[in-house]
Amino acid sequence: MPKARFTLSDVAAMTREVRERCGAWRVNQVYDGDGRSFVVKLQQAGEAEKRLLLIESGTKFLVTRYDARDAPGEMPSPLCTKLRKELKGKVLADVRALGVDRVVAFRFGAGPGARHVVLELYAAGNVVLADENYVVLAALRSHATFGDGAELNVGEAYPVASAAAGLGTTEATLAETPAGDAALLKTFLEAQRDARAAKKETKLAWKEAGAKLP
Repeated sequence: MPKARFTLSDVAAMTREVRERCGAWRVNQVYDGDGRSFVVKLQQAGEAEKRLLLIESGTKFLVTRYDARDAPGEMPSPLCTKLRKELKGKVLADVRALGVDRVVAFRFGAGPGARHVVLELYAAGNVVLADENYVVLAALRSHATFGDGAELNVGEAYPVASAAAGLGTTEATLAETPAGDAALLKTFLEAQRDARAAKKETKLAWKEAGAKLP
């Protein structure tokens, strides 16, 4: 039975695998999957072998030989079209988790022309295309998924800080996470809340004292 949703341990392991197997491979093409997934075809210069990177919103990402395209002959979706335009010919330069929650960033290319594909693996998930500064260019889902009220809008910066702080995590996502991972994530989130509370108290104290924050 296929795994329903990646855990934190899965994310860490697959991040390493994708980096090792597909790092420095160039994007040959991007295809639609089943409506919430995309297949990135990668190839090395001068080699006939191709590798497929499956990116599935809210669930998983992995290197596969299976052609996950749902309808190869149909016109690509708007997001797939945008991914093709922005990623084709670029090298997969890096893949890493943002913080301790299940948000993964794939970086294609380097410098001013670099592009990021951000994959959210909790709740309903999302696939977001962003530029070198994480300014959103397109997304599978447009509404916010973070608990701090940060919104996701094209033309604005992706809330990397919110993702890194685990603010997309809910009691439901903690409940579905294995005990070891859940304990780690819960400890991190508690530390984040304590840090925000301490910062708020410090600001309040300075305000009451009529002083300016340093």
